[in-house]
Amino acid sequence: MEKHGGYTDDLNVEHEALIEKILEEEEEMLKGHKKNIDEAVDNVQKELTLFNNADKPGSDIQNYCLALDKMLLKKIKDTIALRDKLHNFYKNVKTEESMTQLFEECQPQEPEEPPQEDFDPYGPEMDGMDDNLLDND
Repeated sequence: MEKHGGYTDDLNVEHEALIEKILEEEEEMLKGHKKNIDEAVDNVQKELTLFNNADKPGSDIQNYCLALDKMLLKKIKDTIALRDKLHNFYKNVKTEESMTQLFEECQPQEPEEPPQEDFDPYGPEMDGMDDNLLDND
């Protein structure tokens, strides 16, 4: 952290705040999505009723058109609102991902140790020595 001084500290504070925001948004996103699903199920039932009423002889087609238009506009409005929440949430998730990567790049790197070679207790000066010298016959 010394390498970048206060910059890393500021980044860390912003990162923590963003994570808190994402956790809150995640909860809201899931609640909003669940609400959208529940409303969609309810709307399908209403649309089926509207359709079945319109499919009867002598039904009021003008009323059907107005009611269906109102339902479709509500679905569009609800879908756009959910999509806007999703885009904002996703943008924050991607920002957090970038901040994490930047934070990791700012961390001091531990120097890599050279690979350890097999330890030879006799040292390199014993290499090439005639193995017969070690026999005590």
